Amino acid sequence: MNSKLKTVGLILVVALITVGVVYAVSYFMTSNPVTGTVTPQATLSLALSPSTVTLGDSWTLTATVSDGTGGITVTFLEGASTVGTANTDVSGVASITFAPTVGSHTYTATATHP
Repeated sequence: MNSKLKTVGLILVVALITVGVVYAVSYFMTSNPVTGTVTPQATLSLALSPSTVTLGDSWTLTATVSDGTGGITVTFLEGASTVGTANTDVSGVASITFAPTVGSHTYTATATHP
Protein backbone atom coordinates (compact mmCIF):
# COMPACT_ATOMS: atom_id res chain seq x y z
CA MET A 1 0.00 0.00 0.00
CA ASN A 2 2.86 2.38 0.61
CA SER A 3 4.12 1.97 -2.94
CA LYS A 4 0.74 3.05 -4.37
CA LEU A 5 0.75 6.24 -2.31
CA LYS A 6 4.24 7.18 -3.50
CA THR A 7 3.20 6.86 -7.16
CA VAL A 8 0.11 9.02 -6.70
CA GLY A 9 2.21 11.65 -4.90
CA LEU A 10 4.65 11.79 -7.80
CA ILE A 11 1.86 12.32 -10.33
CA LEU A 12 0.46 15.22 -8.30
CA VAL A 13 3.82 17.00 -8.23
CA VAL A 14 4.21 16.74 -12.02
CA ALA A 15 0.70 18.14 -12.56
CA LEU A 16 1.44 21.18 -10.37
CA ILE A 17 4.65 21.99 -12.29
CA THR A 18 2.84 21.84 -15.63
CA VAL A 19 0.13 24.25 -14.44
CA GLY A 20 2.81 26.69 -13.25
CA VAL A 21 4.56 26.74 -16.66
CA VAL A 22 1.34 27.42 -18.55
CA TYR A 23 0.55 30.36 -16.26
CA ALA A 24 4.00 31.92 -16.82
CA VAL A 25 3.66 31.76 -20.63
CA SER A 26 0.38 33.69 -20.63
CA TYR A 27 1.95 36.81 -19.03
CA PHE A 28 0.92 40.09 -20.74
CA MET A 29 2.85 43.43 -20.92
CA THR A 30 2.22 46.82 -22.52
CA SER A 31 4.65 49.65 -23.33
CA ASN A 32 4.42 53.27 -22.31
CA PRO A 33 3.01 55.68 -24.97
CA VAL A 34 5.26 57.75 -27.27
CA THR A 35 4.44 60.90 -29.25
CA GLY A 36 5.78 62.43 -32.49
CA THR A 37 5.32 65.56 -34.57
CA VAL A 38 4.86 65.86 -38.36
CA THR A 39 5.91 69.19 -39.88
CA PRO A 40 4.55 70.61 -43.15
CA GLN A 41 6.45 69.72 -46.32
CA ALA A 42 8.19 72.52 -48.19
CA THR A 43 7.35 73.12 -51.84
CA LEU A 44 9.76 73.54 -54.75
CA SER A 45 9.07 75.96 -57.61
CA LEU A 46 11.03 76.25 -60.86
CA ALA A 47 11.53 79.19 -63.23
CA LEU A 48 13.29 79.52 -66.60
CA SER A 49 14.74 82.82 -67.76
CA PRO A 50 14.45 83.95 -70.51
CA SER A 51 11.77 81.68 -71.98
CA THR A 52 13.24 81.82 -75.52
CA VAL A 53 16.89 82.02 -76.56
CA THR A 54 18.86 81.64 -79.78
CA LEU A 55 21.55 79.01 -80.25
CA GLY A 56 24.63 80.00 -78.27
CA ASP A 57 22.69 82.02 -75.65
CA SER A 58 22.25 80.81 -72.08
CA TRP A 59 19.25 79.89 -69.98
CA THR A 60 19.02 80.19 -66.22
CA LEU A 61 16.96 77.67 -64.26
CA THR A 62 16.06 78.88 -60.78
CA ALA A 63 14.53 76.68 -58.07
CA THR A 64 13.07 78.08 -54.87
CA VAL A 65 12.35 76.01 -51.74
CA SER A 66 9.35 77.54 -49.95
CA ASP A 67 10.71 77.28 -46.41
CA GLY A 68 13.82 79.30 -47.32
CA THR A 69 16.28 76.69 -46.11
CA GLY A 70 19.90 76.98 -47.24
CA GLY A 71 22.17 74.06 -48.10
CA ILE A 72 19.55 71.92 -49.87
CA THR A 73 20.86 70.17 -53.01
CA VAL A 74 18.71 70.86 -56.08
CA THR A 75 19.08 68.67 -59.17
CA PHE A 76 17.82 70.16 -62.44
CA LEU A 77 16.63 67.58 -64.98
CA GLU A 78 15.53 67.31 -68.60
CA GLY A 79 13.65 64.01 -68.61
CA ALA A 80 15.94 61.56 -66.82
CA SER A 81 19.12 63.50 -67.73
CA THR A 82 20.74 65.78 -65.18
CA VAL A 83 21.32 69.30 -66.52
CA GLY A 84 23.10 70.43 -63.34
CA THR A 85 23.01 70.68 -59.55
CA ALA A 86 23.25 73.57 -57.10
CA ASN A 87 22.80 74.16 -53.39
CA THR A 88 20.22 76.63 -52.11
CA ASP A 89 21.42 79.85 -50.53
CA VAL A 90 20.11 81.13 -47.17
CA SER A 91 16.93 82.30 -48.95
CA GLY A 92 16.23 78.83 -50.34
CA VAL A 93 17.19 79.73 -53.94
CA ALA A 94 19.41 77.65 -56.24
CA SER A 95 20.15 78.30 -59.90
CA ILE A 96 22.24 77.10 -62.82
CA THR A 97 23.08 78.73 -66.15
CA PHE A 98 23.64 76.61 -69.26
CA ALA A 99 23.49 76.71 -73.07
CA PRO A 100 20.63 74.57 -74.45
CA THR A 101 20.58 72.70 -77.74
CA VAL A 102 18.17 73.58 -80.57
CA GLY A 103 14.59 72.40 -79.96
CA SER A 104 11.86 72.41 -77.38
CA HIS A 105 12.81 71.49 -73.80
CA THR A 106 10.99 70.57 -70.59
CA TYR A 107 12.79 70.84 -67.26
CA THR A 108 12.05 69.65 -63.73
CA ALA A 109 13.90 69.88 -60.43
CA THR A 110 14.23 67.75 -57.33
CA ALA A 111 15.44 68.89 -53.91
CA THR A 112 17.20 66.75 -51.34
CA HIS A 113 17.40 68.01 -47.77
CA PRO A 114 20.65 67.07 -46.00
